[in-house]
Amino acid sequence: MSKYEQPFDLYALNSSYVLVSILAYNKLQWNRKCYEPGIFSIELNSSQQYSREWKYVYSPDRRELGVISQVNMAFKKGTTSVTISGKFLEAELDRMIVYPKPKYFYSAEHDTYTSILPGNPDWLTPPGNPNAGEAAMAFFNGFKSISYMGYDVEDTTGQTLAERSFSLDITAGTIDTDHGSYKNSEHHRNGETLGHKISLILKPSYAFFTVDYDYETNAKVFNVRHGRDLTAANEDGNNPVVFSSQNGTIAEGGIVTSDTETKDAVISWQTDESITMVFVNAHTDAVGRFMSRETLPELTDYAYDQPYRVAINTDARNDLKEHEDKLNLSFSAFDGSYDYMIDFDIGDIVSVEIPEIGLSADVQIVGCFETVQNGVWSLDMEFGDPLKGGKK
Repeated sequence: MSKYEQPFDLYALNSSYVLVSILAYNKLQWNRKCYEPGIFSIELNSSQQYSREWKYVYSPDRRELGVISQVNMAFKKGTTSVTISGKFLEAELDRMIVYPKPKYFYSAEHDTYTSILPGNPDWLTPPGNPNAGEAAMAFFNGFKSISYMGYDVEDTTGQTLAERSFSLDITAGTIDTDHGSYKNSEHHRNGETLGHKISLILKPSYAFFTVDYDYETNAKVFNVRHGRDLTAANEDGNNPVVFSSQNGTIAEGGIVTSDTETKDAVISWQTDESITMVFVNAHTDAVGRFMSRETLPELTDYAYDQPYRVAINTDARNDLKEHEDKLNLSFSAFDGSYDYMIDFDIGDIVSVEIPEIGLSADVQIVGCFETVQNGVWSLDMEFGDPLKGGKK
C-alpha cells in the first residue's frame, strides 16, 4: 500500500500562513482535478475546534493548499457540527482576466478611451511561436498582474483618476518537458479567466497546471505539468498501468456518454461602428449544431483578410473543444495493485479494460477524489475522453 493511500494530517493556517491548529475531522473529501480547480470539504470532530482566523488548509502529504471559502454550521438534537470547504490554490488564477489587447495604452497622448498602463502585455498572441507549455507560461506571466488608471467605483462623479495595481502572490515555476511533448499553440486574448484560458491551452497536449505550496519557504508556485504515458503500449519505458475488471483492479465501474451539449459550428459576429461582420466556421462533418461567439479578434491587429479569418477559425475551434461529445468513466473501488501518487497520479494516461461494458481505451486521469471517513481512506477516479478505442 502506498503511503498516500491512508488518512493524512491536516493543519489550519491563518492569513499569514502561520499554523494555528491541527484538524481533527470525521470526514474528508479531497478532490483533485486536472482542468478545473480542485475542491475540499472537511467535517470537523467538534464545533469548538473551529476558529474564524483559519484561512488555509495544509497537509505535508499533498502539494495542494486549500483556501477556506465556506463554513457551514448546523445544530441538530443538541449537537453542533461544522464543515469547512473551499477550492485549491489553482482557483486563484481565475481572479484575473485575459482581457483583449488594447488599441492604446494609457499615456499623456492617449488619456481617454483607455485605462491599461504600459508594461502590461502588448501582444495579441505570445511572441516567438511558442508551444502550448511555453504559451501557458507566457499567459501566466502576462496576466497574473494588472496596472491601470481609472475611477474607483465609489467615485460616482468621475472627479479623480486613480492608479491601481493588482497581482497574484504566485511565482512562475517550471514547464515539465520530461513526460511528453506540447502541441503548437494558437490562442488569443478573448476575455477568459486566466486559469480557464491556461487549461484550454494545455488540454490538447494532455498537460495541466498546478499551484504548489511549500510550507517551509511559504512559496506558491505555478508549474506546468505533463501526464505520463502509462498505457500498455507506451514507448517511453514506463511501467504500464492497466485498470481492468479482469485483473481485479476494478471492482466497480461506470461509463456515461452524452452528446446533449455537443456543438459543431460557430457563428461569430462583431459590430464595428456601422459595420456588422458575421463569420461561420464548422467541423468538416458538422450537422449544424450552432453556438455563438459575440466577440471577434480586433480587425486592425491583422494586416489582411486571411490571417484575420484564421484567427476567427482558431477561436471557433477552441470554443468547440469545450462542446464535444462527453465520455466520462468513474471507478468507485479497486485494489492496491498499483500505488496511488507513485505508480499513477492525476494527469497520467493509463489503459482501461472493462469488457462487460465494451470498453477498451487509453484515457487520461482527470480527477482523483479522495475520501476519508471513520478513519478509512478510499479513492474514486474520473477519466477523460479516450485516446483510442472505447464507446463514443
